[in-house]
Amino acid sequence: MFKQILLISLTSSLFFLNYEVANSQIFPNFSESNLRISQKISTKKQQLIDRYLELIGGEKTFQEVIRAMLSQMEQQFDSILTSELVANQQLSPEQRQQITNKFNQEITSIVQKSNRMFLERISYQQIVEEVYYPIYDKYFTEEDLQALIEFYQTPTGRKTIELMPQLFQESMQRTAQVLNPKIQGIMQEIIAEELQRIN
Repeated sequence: MFKQILLISLTSSLFFLNYEVANSQIFPNFSESNLRISQKISTKKQQLIDRYLELIGGEKTFQEVIRAMLSQMEQQFDSILTSELVANQQLSPEQRQQITNKFNQEITSIVQKSNRMFLERISYQQIVEEVYYPIYDKYFTEEDLQALIEFYQTPTGRKTIELMPQLFQESMQRTAQVLNPKIQGIMQEIIAEELQRIN
């Protein structure tokens, strides 16, 4: 029973994680065409983009986004398990607790390993060259980038940078409050259907 729940939960949650990742463009579909685009950008403009990213904490923010996504995935696993166990009347309280403990151990291990491997294997510089250079080149001129750099060196700009992690965290939490019930409902339907099929 535990293995079935774990397998279905992992599969379902990874589907939603992959959907979010694909849409957020954090992990783009790296291609030679993206690389060719970044090579066409002038050295001066690349330096301006680098400076801008440095000011807004580009690499640190990137790593925080990865960690936040993995943390959100872990919370979704826990929520799915709790809902599924409550709905399953065949299990005794002792069995539910045993499954919960085992599940939490497995998920914690998986998420920690995922976190470590993501940060080890995903090159921030590759993201800069294949994502940020083309995007910032597309939407900002050198003058725009210089103005942004000047802004982020002002007291208001520095305050904005300092508050970015808090703004991101709170927006993630509030978004989760709005979307999680809908996502859980969909996932519970999928899990119930799969459990019926397996049994």
